[in-house]
Amino acid sequence: MVTVLDKSKGLALLTNPAHDKISLLAGNDLNGIFDYSINSMNGQLMQQGKLEITNGGNYELPLKQSLMKGIYSLEVKNNLQSFHFTFIRQ
Repeated sequence: MVTVLDKSKGLALLTNPAHDKISLLAGNDLNGIFDYSINSMNGQLMQQGKLEITNGGNYELPLKQSLMKGIYSLEVKNNLQSFHFTFIRQ
């Protein structure tokens, strides 16, 4: 099976490990309001919010100070697309 990813509609995690924020790079054709959630590895919701993406570019998600060092999952989704990342908080 071959999967072709349209990078113009993609989303990439730029900072891993992360310190005080997560940096994301959105493809030029990625637009919309997305919900994001950060979960611990045992599935506990640690942070959530909204991210508005217009015409791609760089976006930052500030991390709460209460988010301890560790490994987390990040999900960014709307009704049409869903992106999943794993990152380390240092």
